[in-house]
Amino acid sequence: MLLKNNRNLLIILSLILFEVGFGITINLVGTISLSELISFIYTIFYIKSSNLLKNNDFKKIFLLYVLLIISQILSEILVGNNINNSLKGISIPIISFCHTFILLQILNRSPKLIIWLLTGIIIRIVIFPSAVEGNTTEALSGEDAAFLKFVIAPILINLLLIYSILKNRTKNYILFIGLGTMLITLGARSSGVITFLTGLITLFLKNRKYISLTKLRLYIIFIGIIGYSAYCLYTNMVITGKINSGNSAQLKQVENPYNPINLLMMGRTETFVGAMAFLEKPFTGWGAWPTDPNAKYHIMAAELTDKNIILNSLHYFIPSHSILIGTGMQNGIIALLLTFYILIFYIQKGLFCIRNKNRYKIVTTLFMIMIIWHMLFSPITQLRLILPLYMSFILSVKQNIEYQKYILKNKI
Repeated sequence: MLLKNNRNLLIILSLILFEVGFGITINLVGTISLSELISFIYTIFYIKSSNLLKNNDFKKIFLLYVLLIISQILSEILVGNNINNSLKGISIPIISFCHTFILLQILNRSPKLIIWLLTGIIIRIVIFPSAVEGNTTEALSGEDAAFLKFVIAPILINLLLIYSILKNRTKNYILFIGLGTMLITLGARSSGVITFLTGLITLFLKNRKYISLTKLRLYIIFIGIIGYSAYCLYTNMVITGKINSGNSAQLKQVENPYNPINLLMMGRTETFVGAMAFLEKPFTGWGAWPTDPNAKYHIMAAELTDKNIILNSLHYFIPSHSILIGTGMQNGIIALLLTFYILIFYIQKGLFCIRNKNRYKIVTTLFMIMIIWHMLFSPITQLRLILPLYMSFILSVKQNIEYQKYILKNKI
């Protein structure tokens, strides 16, 4: 009994330290964290003996990553990119797969182990604020609500996820709606909207053991209507001066603030500019970390936001700020389609988990929305940093559901 307790304690400590390890970085053909290096080495030694190779979902995602890496290599050769940038670009899906593999090995024991991974993330944010995406100086000084968005918001969301797993109550959706509303009001719009939608979706799905696709479509329509109504209410409060926190000034500059697409174009200009760069070279892409010719796309981004730009350097990278668009811009349409297929793959698995009875619906919902958001509007590096956590958890929950169905069917 004592040996078992010590073993469980060692597993918990390892999971926490694994996530904390993402805050410790070293330079190996670009910046890589200690935990990513561990994931890479672990995958090399253990993937051949892993039972995951017998799992159809894992085999499919493994094939998609292999094809993505091959397409990137071909693109880098065709555009004649320098070896250092090429290796940095190709390393992203490699590390992403290794990260997913090691987490899936862990979470297949029990999806509930996600609690300790989330705990590790919270500790890492506290210990290594420089590892938080964004401008650390502004984050620590509290300017432009950066501290709220990159430190407070993720800590609160992860704490709520942990609570919702430990206390699996049907009314937990109220906490998500409440936290989401608070974050939106304070200025952390992206985190707030995702959390708010998670609570809203869970409200519609509560107490339903199985949901048909027809009903799911109806729920999506209702949630869309409610979500847009809430957005209009928020916009009106910003325009009338009732809300002044965060990036409220940005919303006032939008040509039509009641159109959320216009707000996205203002807040995620790099994504739309990256799409323009992709359309210029759709077949081969520009290569990883491509130089912006004469700062063309930076100037385009400035024009879209009506901002003045001061060019103080001769060397700029083409912006994208989107995993999906960035992959296409760097390595062409084949890489883009494969990345899109990876996104669809996880959406399908996430919907399966949401439609079937399990205790992790609210966590799966938030993770699925996070995957969609990061794929569309986050830097390409997030494919190896945070998405593997969401992806591996969804796959582990799906396998857990299928295993429970198998037990019931065979009355084991």
